[in-house]
Amino acid sequence: MVDRRKVISGFGAASLAIAAATVGARTPSPDYFELFLKLIADWKRHDIDAVLARVSDDIVWYAYVGAPPVVGKPAMRKLLETIAPNRTAERWRIFFHAVNGERLFVEGVDDFDEKDHRVEVPYAGVVEFKDGLVVGWRDYFDNGLLKRMKDGEAVPAVIEPLVSRTGRP
Repeated sequence: MVDRRKVISGFGAASLAIAAATVGARTPSPDYFELFLKLIADWKRHDIDAVLARVSDDIVWYAYVGAPPVVGKPAMRKLLETIAPNRTAERWRIFFHAVNGERLFVEGVDDFDEKDHRVEVPYAGVVEFKDGLVVGWRDYFDNGLLKRMKDGEAVPAVIEPLVSRTGRP
């Protein structure tokens, strides 16, 4: 007589083995957060060529939501070349991140020196990837706060807890 429990448990084990083999056969996605950290490292050195090597030719970058997008590498280069000479001591940090498909969500602080003072602005961003390159990028921050801090205003006490956290890199 056939013991149905052994047959059923045998099917269960076979199903698990097939499922494990299927999962193992998938091509793993790139680590989008690590790719983004490399881009940040490039920007901290103001290596614009290295930054542009990490984005697609037809990148669509909202340098801040509310402004028209920067479209394409030549336009991105032009903006980065305008920004870089005014900034020193880049300390851009990411506190939290999440990945959904080819989309990376980050929260952090854009932290740098400009002229003779420090600028620290809470930041969130959405970065979209395709084939390991950034194809879309949307930066969310308070542009009014950024302008005031660039003019020399100190970090407001209400955002101090947001900008004083440690993060990566």
